[in-house]
Amino acid sequence: MNTEKELSDKILMDHDHVTIVIERLCHQLIETYQDFEDTCIIGIQSKGVTLANILHQRLTAILGKNDIEYGK
Repeated sequence: MNTEKELSDKILMDHDHVTIVIERLCHQLIETYQDFEDTCIIGIQSKGVTLANILHQRLTAILGKNDIEYGK
């Protein structure tokens, strides 16, 4: 079994790959929820809040809307 040190040294995704995944996720969310009129993004502590903030920023930029509901 891997020790915590061994696991912390492994990179699962680099910055570029994470950016691509976030962008694709945003476009899939738009396909599913269109204008987010009846949808709220919720980030659960602790890492979920960071992800919700990133998704909210990208969705706001892509859709050109500032009224997408989200919470922490």
